[in-house]
Amino acid sequence: MINVKKELLEHVGDRAVSYVSLALVLRKREKISDTYGFNYEWGTFRPKGNLKEVLEVLTITGLEYNNSYASQKLFGYIWYEDGTWSDRYEYEEAEWWRHVVRPDTNTIISTDCELEKIRGY
Repeated sequence: MINVKKELLEHVGDRAVSYVSLALVLRKREKISDTYGFNYEWGTFRPKGNLKEVLEVLTITGLEYNNSYASQKLFGYIWYEDGTWSDRYEYEEAEWWRHVVRPDTNTIISTDCELEKIRGY
């Protein structure tokens, strides 16, 4: 079982977070916490807010998920103060946080212009 709070803190590291939005999809009779023994029939647990608020909820609930089989369980976004973000990524029954940096549009535009010169446009 993966502890959601621990995984989130390890991924964020020392980056300044502005907002977090998570959704944990719960399947029929799925245990989501060894500490509290929560069991749900169906539903989605959706903590969101600033990092402190989300961590408080995750501390109280002790949310965990099994990422070793079936479909993706944890979805979400983390927005950082530097304009970058993280999202959840899933591939071949494994899932993890992925940090994304917005591309520099000036570099893209100058590269396109250089390609046009090379092609003779």
